[in-house]
Amino acid sequence: MARKITSGPSRSWRLMALTTASTLALSAVAAQSAFAQAAADPKATVETADQEDEIIVTGFRQSLESAQNIKRAADTFVDV
Repeated sequence: MARKITSGPSRSWRLMALTTASTLALSAVAAQSAFAQAAADPKATVETADQEDEIIVTGFRQSLESAQNIKRAADTFVDV
């Protein structure tokens, strides 16, 4: 069975349509303007900062050491 190679108007039309669609999509993204956030009241920010809880991270060093030991002992590449 022989395949018919088409390089006529249908292929060029698809290329033109794809190029046009890509150009329109990129233009739409580039045309959007960025809006800044409104400035918060500095007094309210200070009050909420005093009320936040403290986060304490423990056991991180042991986790890193364990991951390194697993990778050292593995025969292949291991992602832990």
